[in-house]
Amino acid sequence: MKTIRISRYLANAGVGSRRACDGLIAAGNVTVNDSVITETHYRVTEGLDRVCVDGSVVHLPEHHYYYLLNKPKGYVCSHASRFDENLAVNLIESPAPRLFSAGRLDKQSEGLIIFSNDGGLNHHIEHPRYGLVKVYHVTVHGPPITRDMLNSMAAGITDKGDVLKPLSVTHVGEADYGRQILEFRLDEGQNREIRRLCRHFSLRVRRLQRIAIGDLVLDGLVPGEFRELTAREVRRMKNDAVGGDP
Repeated sequence: MKTIRISRYLANAGVGSRRACDGLIAAGNVTVNDSVITETHYRVTEGLDRVCVDGSVVHLPEHHYYYLLNKPKGYVCSHASRFDENLAVNLIESPAPRLFSAGRLDKQSEGLIIFSNDGGLNHHIEHPRYGLVKVYHVTVHGPPITRDMLNSMAAGITDKGDVLKPLSVTHVGEADYGRQILEFRLDEGQNREIRRLCRHFSLRVRRLQRIAIGDLVLDGLVPGEFRELTAREVRRMKNDAVGGDP
């Protein structure tokens, strides 16, 4: 019978991200067959072992749901909020009891984001190991955009101990009032990476929009609209996210 790591089992069940599940395990909140497990590499057998979080049995979903949302500015990607903020997940009508975002867009950012109850796919989209490229269009205001500036941004910087290095930065157009549009391509993302890069080069971000993840694009969805991914798109995403742990 198939065995998988306990952290992966919990993520696949929609408990949270791999990192969040690791935290629950380390804190002693997870039991397997009534025994507390604190080792994230512990393996469980699907359909045989009884896995609980805080005393509640965790089941793998019988059906996975996948959605592409054009997140509007002003919405947060958390699945819960203590501050009654607008939750992006509430824009999606789904029979799934819980959905989680694959990665985040901050409250002031907008654009393409994937929601699913498939923790495995979410992990593959989020983790830099799998090399899925995310593309952003960023409207900025500030000093003139020069080739040297673009090359320096692409070369990367170190900010507060974090290495911020996009795959590429290009100038793709102009907006109103002398603002410029830059395209950033990332295969991993530090917290607020693009905004921090722009600030380092004295550029003020006026709009930050993610336009693509891998082959997925917004394709006419207006802010607040969503659609379900096709089976072919899901297979393609899984195939593009090469690698993975057992």
